Amino acid sequence: MSSEENRSMRGAKKKECRRCGFNGKVNDDKLCGKCEDDVRAKKELCGFCERWVDDDGVGCDGCGFWFHRECEGMDQRVFEVVKSLETWFCKSCSCNAKKNIEEQYKLKQKNSKMKDELNTLEDKNSAICQRLENIECKVNRPRPTPNVNGKTNQNEGEKDEINELREELRMLKVANDEVRDMIKDLDKKWIERENELVRKVTEKVMENIEEMRDQEKRKNNVVMFNVPESKKEELREREEEERKLCEHVFKEILDVKDAKVEKVTRMGRFVKEKVRPVCVMLNEVGIKWEVIKKGDQPPQPHPLSKDEFSDGFSGLSDNDYPDDPQPGPSQR
Repeated sequence: MSSEENRSMRGAKKKECRRCGFNGKVNDDKLCGKCEDDVRAKKELCGFCERWVDDDGVGCDGCGFWFHRECEGMDQRVFEVVKSLETWFCKSCSCNAKKNIEEQYKLKQKNSKMKDELNTLEDKNSAICQRLENIECKVNRPRPTPNVNGKTNQNEGEKDEINELREELRMLKVANDEVRDMIKDLDKKWIERENELVRKVTEKVMENIEEMRDQEKRKNNVVMFNVPESKKEELREREEEERKLCEHVFKEILDVKDAKVEKVTRMGRFVKEKVRPVCVMLNEVGIKWEVIKKGDQPPQPHPLSKDEFSDGFSGLSDNDYPDDPQPGPSQR
């Protein structure tokens, strides 16, 4: 969820969630924060308008997202037909599927051509080997002893024939070596292509896994405002002090005893005399929603009053928190 959506959520009036009936702050789609997270995780937010698809919608078998009938430009008759289909793809996935099919077809053509070349070379190599074997048998076969009168001419003729056969044998061996080298080169290229395909598929899978892990982490995030920044010199000491402060607020002020702060991260760059929002990662998503629910209630008297935090704890974050925390007061 973007910062603009967070501000919209914080400034929203309390209404009934049209999905679960919760009376509290809802977004423009009339969903509470918990339901919005839930339908987003289940991909029930329309991939076009990003509103909940509660009726008159269809799910894409490619991306997994749901779409409103009107957002996909379907009339009622087409919609009824689509609902009866076992498989359906949205416009975006249909375009991607077409590109993938074209790429796979081109790759299949290249592989088929390479395979034909290999088969041709192997046939040629087999023919050469057979020819070599025949010539070697002919050269090495025993010859009858010539008579005295025809000895000279016969010996000269045999020598010429043997020399021709040996020259052909030499040329065939050279050709055979060239064919073998070509086969080895094609085999090497084939292996390289297979490895490249495996590498690309693996990289894509790892990207998807990392994205899913990141989404899981963000489910437990809450954004707090006006939390005093630590004055400690060391980064770890500042983070630990702010972590304890946030945990104290959740447990003592909001009375969420099971709340445990896993990590705190200041959002944005340090600006003098301004307090940056802090992204808080809680131990469980259920704890997060309990914190938000308690944060919407009137504060109880406490030495560290909730009034010190003007925007309360209703700001939710589905955004990536920074990998490297921004410099604190001692590093400006």
